[in-house]
Amino acid sequence: FFTIFHINIIVESKILMYTLLDRFEEARHAGCPLGIRTTVNHAIRGEPMDHTEIYDSADRKETDKINTLNEHLSDAEFLLKKNWTIQTIEFKLNMIDLELSNTYNRTVMQKVEHRIKKADSISRKLIKKGHAPTFENAVRTLNDIVGIRVVCLYSDDVYKIAELLKQQKDFTLVNEKDYIKHPKKSGYQSLHLIMDVPLVFYDTTEYQRVEIQIRTVAMDFWAGVDNHICYKKSPEDIKKAEKDLKMYSSVISNIDRQMLNLRKKVENSFQAPSNL
Repeated sequence: FFTIFHINIIVESKILMYTLLDRFEEARHAGCPLGIRTTVNHAIRGEPMDHTEIYDSADRKETDKINTLNEHLSDAEFLLKKNWTIQTIEFKLNMIDLELSNTYNRTVMQKVEHRIKKADSISRKLIKKGHAPTFENAVRTLNDIVGIRVVCLYSDDVYKIAELLKQQKDFTLVNEKDYIKHPKKSGYQSLHLIMDVPLVFYDTTEYQRVEIQIRTVAMDFWAGVDNHICYKKSPEDIKKAEKDLKMYSSVISNIDRQMLNLRKKVENSFQAPSNL
C-alpha cells in the first residue's frame, strides 16, 4: 500500500527528473558541455544554471598557456632587461630632443611614452597570427613587446627624429614602416621603426627588440579616438565608425600640412631681411 510519504517521494522524484531535463535542454541550447554532477547539484538546490562555471578542457588549456605566458612576462630578469632597453632609448631620445631644440630654437618632442605589452594583448596578437600563445612564440615573432611612442608638433620633425635614431651606431634598424606617406586602410598614420638594442653584460651581448612609433600630436589624437571607439566593440559597431574615422584621418593630415606651412611661413618672415 502506498502511503502519503511514498506518494510525496514519487512526486518529488518526477519534479527532480523534469528539472534535470530542463537543465540539460538549457545547456544544450547554450552550446555548453554539461557535467552530470554540476547539473544535479544545481537542480537539487533549485538554482539556475550558470554556464560560466562549466569549462571546456580546451578553454582550460588556453587559460593555462596565458597564465604561463604571464609568469614569463612577470619574471624579474625579463622585466629588468626590458626596462633597461626603455631607459637606453629614452636617454637617446632626450639627447636628440636637446640637439634639435637647440638647433631650431623651439620645442620638438611633446611627450615620450613607453609600455611593455601585457599577456592578454600578446596572446590575442599571437592567436591572430596563427601561433600558440607561448612566451617562446612571443619573443620569436613579435616586434612590439617593448613599445616607445614619440609625439611631436610637426610632421617634418617625425623624420628628423627618425633619422637621428637611425644614425645611432649601437642601434640596428630591423624594419621601417612609414604609415604617414602610406596610411593604413583604417586611416592610421605614424612612422614605425623596429630596432635592436644591444645589452652587454660581462662578455655577452643580447639584443633587445623594440618598436618606436613617431607621430604628430594630431596623429596621436586620431589614434586615441580610434582606440577609444573601436576597443572591445562589436564588428558591426566598428564597421559603422570606419568610414568616418578614415575621413577624419584625411582631415588630420590636412591640418598637419597647414600647421607645418604656417610654421615655415612664420620662420621665413623672421629670417627675411629688413628694408629699413
